[in-house]
Amino acid sequence: MKKISLIKYASDINEVINNLLVTDNNGDKLSINHGCDRFIELVKKVREDRKKIIIIANGGSVSTASHFQNDLVKACNVRALIYSDQPLLTALANDLGYEHIYDVPFKLWIDKDDLLIIISSSGESKNLINVSNYAQDKEIKIITLTGFKSDNYIRNQGDINFYLDSYSYGIVENAHAIITHFITDKIKD
Repeated sequence: MKKISLIKYASDINEVINNLLVTDNNGDKLSINHGCDRFIELVKKVREDRKKIIIIANGGSVSTASHFQNDLVKACNVRALIYSDQPLLTALANDLGYEHIYDVPFKLWIDKDDLLIIISSSGESKNLINVSNYAQDKEIKIITLTGFKSDNYIRNQGDINFYLDSYSYGIVENAHAIITHFITDKIKD
């Protein structure tokens, strides 16, 4: 087994964040600062308009989504939610298939001028893609945070897309947590 030190691991996360690629809905590259500013502007607009943010994710990214939702509500006074109710999600997975676990609640809860945030290491999960496609059809603003392949499907779906060039779940998920903490810290300040 390859030995890695904590210092090296933290350095790897720092390197991935320093090489963060941010693009808009046309695929045009934005500076990291400009992308973060646009992210913050969209969240503040949702707050000012008394709209809501819906955050979707799978696996470990659900933890990041849940923490982000908590900080948006508690520290930033933003209406935000995630779908994490196990009985509902397992019922939908059982009856409709896992690729549809977010379809039903998203369609019930989304309103005009709400914001969808998708957090996905791979950017290839069918259940997230289904919601993303629906949101695009309804002209809902989307922000994506992805990793792994640079041409992952979700990365091209957002109005603002944050892509981390790493195939390590730990590095991508930790970097997503850093980005979301940065966003909420800037909003509450």
